[in-house]
Amino acid sequence: MKARFLSFGLIFATFALSAVFMISGCQKSVGPFDPSTATYQYSLKGQVVDAGTNSGIPSATVKVFNKVYTTDINGYFTFRVSYATEFPFVVNAEAADYLVGNSLITGPTQVRAIRLTAKNPAVILSETGGSIVAPSHESLTGKSFEVTFPAGALGGSVAVSLTPMEEFYFMYGEVKNLQKSTTDLLDLATISLSPLELSLQKPVTLFVPLPFANDKDSRFPVLKFDPATSTWSYTGKDLVVDATRTGGTVELSQGGIYSIAGQGTYSEEKISESFLYDF
Repeated sequence: MKARFLSFGLIFATFALSAVFMISGCQKSVGPFDPSTATYQYSLKGQVVDAGTNSGIPSATVKVFNKVYTTDINGYFTFRVSYATEFPFVVNAEAADYLVGNSLITGPTQVRAIRLTAKNPAVILSETGGSIVAPSHESLTGKSFEVTFPAGALGGSVAVSLTPMEEFYFMYGEVKNLQKSTTDLLDLATISLSPLELSLQKPVTLFVPLPFANDKDSRFPVLKFDPATSTWSYTGKDLVVDATRTGGTVELSQGGIYSIAGQGTYSEEKISESFLYDF
């Protein structure tokens, strides 16, 4: 069995996507090299794939800086960047019926594949309320994500989807509205509540299973992702660990992509039949 060791302060972070990147050099060799000249360029080739099947996704939209590309029938795309390009940078991908995905490009020789997670089937909820459950593969105890809508949270019938984003890659950098720390932020759990633009008339309660045990009433910041800018912001809300010590709840007022952040270091090793955590 695996034992996981996790040391935490009070904060968070993460991200799971990838893109098969290979270089093809294409530099013009006239005169001395000038890295600021756009004519000195190379190509990066990538593929957008289904996280469940690893099959290429055709007609996916790929955004690199301010340019937009479309994948071919096998999910491949190619873009060119200047030798003056600074690393790291993020490549974003979207496709119909999938959640947004991305890849952190740290250098010109990096090879990754952007893995998109298919949205879970939507559930029709009305003003009377209800709940939606989504299994988690990272939960310590096998518990699922669950969002509960009280009566009056919705103004009418709405198709709502709850999807864990375990393939999403996060480059946190500086999180807006969150005090800067010298310790890396770790992604404890990430979830999409769709439609992302959903506005609720009453807060809903999201239960999040955690990959470790922690003290009751411990708090972890809840971050929200902005797909337009690929940035994270602290929502001002915290996940509060419940009496089971292996999950917690937070109230949300909008749809969106949310992540629970922990601050510290993480490692795993195989030692016994039980999971162990060191805080």
